[in-house]
Amino acid sequence: RGVEKRNEVRIKKEFPVALAYKKRILNASTADFSQKGLRLQIFENTFLPVGDTFNFELKNSLIKAQVIWVKNKTDAPETLAGLKILDGKLNLLGML
Repeated sequence: RGVEKRNEVRIKKEFPVALAYKKRILNASTADFSQKGLRLQIFENTFLPVGDTFNFELKNSLIKAQVIWVKNKTDAPETLAGLKILDGKLNLLGML
């Protein structure tokens, strides 16, 4: 890992997320999140181009996010993705 670039608090908590992406539904879960971004665990190996954007709902918050980084696991059918929140806000207090 490189130097930590974030200065906001990251909360490690899992919430289920269904991502509508290119006419498919990807089952995922948050791994951690902050007010500005989140890390998702997608339960299959999938291709998410860096820079792509999509909308999803998380705990009654409508979010528009952009893919910042992607890592496909080689030992399990799983993809990790770092997302930057472009529009919408997570209700962090309601998620604790």
